[in-house]
Amino acid sequence: MSEVIQSLSICCPAKCCINHCKTCTARQHENPYPDRYDGSRVDCYEYWEEVIKRMEYAQRKGCETVMLTGSNEPQQNRRWLESLYLAMKSLPKPFLNIEIQTTGAFIDQDYLLFLKKMGVTTLAISTFNIFDDEKNREIEECGDKNLNIQELCKNAYEIGFNIRICVNVTDHVFSKDFYNGFEQASDAEKQERIQKASAEILERCTELHANQVTFRKMWCNPGTPEADWIDANCTYGNSLLDTVKVTIKENGTLINILPYGAARYDYNGFSIVIDTDSMAKDENNAAIKYYIIRENGKMYSSWDSPASIVF
Repeated sequence: MSEVIQSLSICCPAKCCINHCKTCTARQHENPYPDRYDGSRVDCYEYWEEVIKRMEYAQRKGCETVMLTGSNEPQQNRRWLESLYLAMKSLPKPFLNIEIQTTGAFIDQDYLLFLKKMGVTTLAISTFNIFDDEKNREIEECGDKNLNIQELCKNAYEIGFNIRICVNVTDHVFSKDFYNGFEQASDAEKQERIQKASAEILERCTELHANQVTFRKMWCNPGTPEADWIDANCTYGNSLLDTVKVTIKENGTLINILPYGAARYDYNGFSIVIDTDSMAKDENNAAIKYYIIRENGKMYSSWDSPASIVF
C-alpha cells in the first residue's frame, strides 16, 4: 500500500505557550525535541537546510498542504515564520496551500495581513465555545484576554482567508442556556436539547463565515491532568458528536473520503469533518495521516512517539 499523506505539520519553536488549554495534547506526552532554531543568528543554515530537505521529501510523497502548528501558538514566533516563508520560497515547487492552527490569541488585523503576506491561505481556529468568548478563553486559559472569535473571523473573512472552525467537543461547547434545567430533564428531553444545540452550532459556524468545520473528539493520555479533565467534561459533548454525524448524513451531501478515512460532507455550503482520531491511533487504518517536522528539524509520523522518526 502506498503512503497517502494528509498534510505536513511544521512545528514552530517557542519557549512556552501563551495558552494553557485544559485539554492540551502536547502536555499529555513528552516532547524530547530540542529547539535547533537559533533566532539570534542571521542564517541558521544547517537547520533550514534540513527543514527544506524534509519539505521536499513530503512533496515527493504527494503532500500538498503545510500546517503551521506546534506545542504552542505558531504566531508567537514571528521571526521564525518569516524565515520559514523564505525557506518555502526556495523550494523547486513551493507549497501553495498553507494553513495555521491557532486559537487566534493576539492575532489582530495587522497580524492577519502579515500571515497573508507570508502565504497563509487557511486560518484553522481551534475553539471550545463559539458562542461565549469568556468561556472559550477560560478553557484555553488564554493569554489574550481580549480574544474575540467573531471579530477574528470577520477580519479573516474580509482579508480573504479560508476559515476552518475546529470545534473541540467538550461539555462546554453549548450556548449559555443549554444547561438551564438540563439535569432535571428526561433522557429524551436531553437528547432533544442536544439535537437543537447541534443545529445552533452549525448555524453559528455559518455566521462566522466558515468554509470548513471540524468537530474534534478530545484525545487523552490516561494519568495526566488533561485526561482527567476530559473524562469529567465530555459526557454530553460525545453525545453531540453522535448527533452531528446523524445530522450531516441525513441532511448533507458526501463530498469525498479523505486519505485517512474520514468522510467530508457538504452541509449548508460549508464542509464538515468529524475527527475522532486526531492523533492517528486507529490501528485499523494503515495510512500515514501526516508528517511532522519537529523543533529539532527532523521528520516524524506520530506526535507522541520519537520512534516514529522518518529521517
